[in-house]
Amino acid sequence: MTIIGDASKARLLALFIDHFIAFSLMMLVVAFVPESLPQMKAFFFIFTYLAYFVVLEALWSRTLGKFVQGLVVRKLDGNRCDWKAALIRGSLR
Repeated sequence: MTIIGDASKARLLALFIDHFIAFSLMMLVVAFVPESLPQMKAFFFIFTYLAYFVVLEALWSRTLGKFVQGLVVRKLDGNRCDWKAALIRGSLR
């Protein structure tokens, strides 16, 4: 496998965009969970963050930040990211 070009700046900017969107989404979802259920708040906080990456990478092989930067998630064999690969990537976050 060969890597062509230097995508480190694009990857870094995509990372910032994705984390901003995921964090904003987490805060929105957690705001609807009652204060009396702190365990549910923690669950939705983590679940929403991970679901943002897993769902978008599984469906489109890219997150919004990667889309803005023109990046695509590929498996080692060059195929597009599928649900299994997206879940593995998400679990490693």
